[in-house]
Amino acid sequence: AEALGNSGTNRIALSATGAGADTLVDPTAALSNVQDGNAAEIVSVSKMTVFANAESSASSVALNGNSNTALGVINNASNSIGVSAVTLDGLDATVGSITASSNTTTADYALNSVQGASGTLASTARSDIYNLDQAVTTPANAGAVGSVITLTGNATTAEGTANRISNQLSASATDNGATAGLNNSQTSAATVDVNAVSIVNATLATTSTTVSTGTAQNSSISVEDNSTTALARGNSASNALNYDATSYTGPTTLAAIGTTATVGAAVAMRNGQTNSGALNATSTSATYTLSLDAGATGAAGALNSSAMLANNSVAANGFGNVASNTLNATTSGATAPSVGLLNDQSNSGGVTTLATGTTFTLALNADGIGATNSNATMANNTVSSNAYGNMAMNSVTMAAFGAGVPSSAVSSVQSNTAAISATATNVTFGMTVGSNSGSALRVSGNNTTAQAVGNSSVNSINGGN
Repeated sequence: AEALGNSGTNRIALSATGAGADTLVDPTAALSNVQDGNAAEIVSVSKMTVFANAESSASSVALNGNSNTALGVINNASNSIGVSAVTLDGLDATVGSITASSNTTTADYALNSVQGASGTLASTARSDIYNLDQAVTTPANAGAVGSVITLTGNATTAEGTANRISNQLSASATDNGATAGLNNSQTSAATVDVNAVSIVNATLATTSTTVSTGTAQNSSISVEDNSTTALARGNSASNALNYDATSYTGPTTLAAIGTTATVGAAVAMRNGQTNSGALNATSTSATYTLSLDAGATGAAGALNSSAMLANNSVAANGFGNVASNTLNATTSGATAPSVGLLNDQSNSGGVTTLATGTTFTLALNADGIGATNSNATMANNTVSSNAYGNMAMNSVTMAAFGAGVPSSAVSSVQSNTAAISATATNVTFGMTVGSNSGSALRVSGNNTTAQAVGNSSVNSINGGN
């Protein structure tokens, strides 16, 4: 299910042998995206049920690879400018610039995106995945004999994001003298509530009294690689600017960043995000179960069989502002362009993530013979709760392979004044097995984590001369 307030895809593509090779012709390109979701009311709900009978003989039963997504976004866009030429000349020798106060981007090739959101946004996803024949029947359920039963790779995702953007700008030429600028501005006052839950059960029960039989006999049963994710975000951005010149002939003014207001460089990027809306991401009572029950009889839960409950996950994640900003420039020749990246994030909206009541259960006939000559594994199941006020990955790669001296600058400014709370609680990893003989039982690598972070920024400048 998808509920989108405003959604757009904007693209400019220019390919030429000589773009500006003539002194009287200096082509430029600009892309502007403006989206306003004021007093929005966005609701997305998705519920999915998947089932099949598991009682089988010499068979394969697969409830695999099912996906259930509830997506709610107030403003959503994908913007791109792609320029490729042998010669790419700039309009003049003026360095590119971005001014935050007016959301103005000045460059030969400029991408400018502005999003504003307020109101309410709610996304809910629930999945029930199970075998239908779970209860003891008359005549008795025969269980699984010589069969493979899998409940794997099923994904349940609830996402609510007030503003979501992907911006890409690339300029490539053998002789490149153009400037390039990318500016992203997002403001959200929207309240976002997200909830996701999965119930994934493989359960077989028999009442056989025959010795040397099993609910699972010479069989393999697995509940693996299933995921439950609740994701709430105020502003989310992926910004990428790629600049390539075999010979650079543009302006050589040094990169300059003025606090959070301006950035000036031949190749410039700014990301500005402000969130004041409350964000809540919750997963309650998610359940992953594998149960083989033969009761107090002469039969075993598992006979010459394997039972696997592994690599399943539950995650509740919340971000006031989150961004990935990547600027790559590769040049040769006598000069090199200046490169500047500015990230500015401010969060005053509370972020709360909660993963509670999650249970992982692997049960092999606790009332009688649990396992005979069998393997049972509960491993690497995870529950996580992560709340961030601001998070950013800022990367500049500047590779100048000529005589030019590159100038690069990265600045990241983050402010969080809100309560950030992450909780993972009442989580149970449980294996119960009756008597066993000649069997291997393993519980390992299961993990519960919670982290609350006000500001997180990773900044890097890489490259060589």
